[in-house]
Amino acid sequence: MADEYGAYKDSSVNDDIEWGKIACVVRFEPGTVAGGGAFTSGGPYIHANSGHIAVGATGVSVDASGRLVITTDSLGNGTVGTANADEDETLSSLGIQAGISGGNGTLTLKLAQNGTFLDLTQQAAWNIVASPDANIWVSVDYVKARGVGLPSKADQALTQIAQMNQRLASIESALESLQQP
Repeated sequence: MADEYGAYKDSSVNDDIEWGKIACVVRFEPGTVAGGGAFTSGGPYIHANSGHIAVGATGVSVDASGRLVITTDSLGNGTVGTANADEDETLSSLGIQAGISGGNGTLTLKLAQNGTFLDLTQQAAWNIVASPDANIWVSVDYVKARGVGLPSKADQALTQIAQMNQRLASIESALESLQQP
């Protein structure tokens, strides 16, 4: 059962939680910023190939405030357990850091260089991160379903075993009565 340690605080051995995963790699294609999050060429994209799989991420853009926004196919109904945005070695060597938040079907990433926000609607900021080799690795674990107030799968299995044992005892008793002269 969920909420063992309080509201939305579940035990790590709780087996009545179904987890979902969102994962992708965002790349920054060099190009021209048109303003307001639009690009006349280049821009951010989900990098997916035989070495980089995207799960649940359907697109990426820059919003009017200069942050990356990743759209997802499933996060809208889930509660976030963990969210990570990790810079690769290319961006790390430039002092780039990424922070992530999520909910309602989107993930928002804010990039900074040495602690200063990079407004990706500005060409100078875009030029800092744009590279055919620069990646942000994004990973989110979210709860698809949790059995609040319901028996866990283990409890359900134990109940079924107890019911089967009762039936077996009843059958054994009936067999014994048939074998008596």
